[in-house]
Amino acid sequence: MAAGVDNVDRSAARRHGVTVCNAAGANSLSVAEFALGLVFAVFRSISAYDRWMRDGRWQRVPGREIAGKTLGLLGVGNVGAHLARLGRGVGMRVIAASNQADSGRLADMGIEPVDRQELFSTADAISIHLRGTFENEKAVGAAELSLMKRTAVLINTARGTVVDQRALYDALKDGQIAGAGLDVFHLDPLPIEENLFRELDNVVLTPHSGFETVEAGERLRRAAVDNLLAFFRGHPENVV
Repeated sequence: MAAGVDNVDRSAARRHGVTVCNAAGANSLSVAEFALGLVFAVFRSISAYDRWMRDGRWQRVPGREIAGKTLGLLGVGNVGAHLARLGRGVGMRVIAASNQADSGRLADMGIEPVDRQELFSTADAISIHLRGTFENEKAVGAAELSLMKRTAVLINTARGTVVDQRALYDALKDGQIAGAGLDVFHLDPLPIEENLFRELDNVVLTPHSGFETVEAGERLRRAAVDNLLAFFRGHPENVV
């Protein structure tokens, strides 16, 4: 009842003749809205303000406006496509580096195709939309973070394994990048002793909750039932 299948042993399923289907796209809009929310939260220090107010601190820091900034997408699947539309809606330029999306498809979505180096060096906010595969493990590491502007932020609502979390912590602590919004981590749930980012005010942390909306829940349940019905009718859908 999800889009991701990294928790399913697909090799074993294949050996035993078990068909694996997912709910592709059912929660994409919810995650995209959440990713944009993290951009706002980091750019405007919304979570830090909330903590400070609860501690009795009346403190302000200069934020930055979203409109006119460049949103970079690392990977363009269902979530990335929704986020591109939302980003344009608030006045952002949208660029993307994707191995799977062709330039025509990107252009139809109002996205400018770029290579990975240009993405990391140009974008003001980079949102990750890669699958949690072995090939993508630590796809964003020290080398990629070193290309980013000091004013740029990193958003991850995909999979925690895609980012080298120690390298990201060092970049945030040293001011190499301005901030991050993280909904996923290398462990899920993340034990408190494993959370490197708790001490940092320039990071917004959420518990893998980007998909958690009433509407997405309804779509996910419906998709799972539809997958079962299609399978027993002999025409399985959303086969991974």
